[in-house]
Amino acid sequence: TITERMPILDNDRIYLFLIYRSTLDRFLQEFDQGLIHPADPGRPLPPNKADLKVSDMLNSDFDLLKRIRDIDLDKCFLPITATLNDARQAMQDNSLCQDVFITQTGKRTEKVLGWITNTKVIEKSQLFTKAGSN
Repeated sequence: TITERMPILDNDRIYLFLIYRSTLDRFLQEFDQGLIHPADPGRPLPPNKADLKVSDMLNSDFDLLKRIRDIDLDKCFLPITATLNDARQAMQDNSLCQDVFITQTGKRTEKVLGWITNTKVIEKSQLFTKAGSN
């Protein structure tokens, strides 16, 4: 299957960003149109799209990325003791939270230990519903 989103973590597995295919496609389209520039002129972007890296997108003036970064995602982080229901509730309480990251105590600044997507919650909920109906 094609992955529609992927978390970007640093070398210590600390959350940096969650990238959606649609965001990446838009970035590449705007790059092709000459609308993307480096945020720091001292770190130019490669001239060819094939040479772009995720770090180039993160260090660019891509407007959508700036708006995404302004979103408070702290509620999308839960402690290792959280239940699947806690993850579902976090997603219901914040429409921008379609993914929950598990860390030791639920802090965004900690190493990511797990990742739960809204599609996984739906899939598991349907399994429980089917099991309960028998």
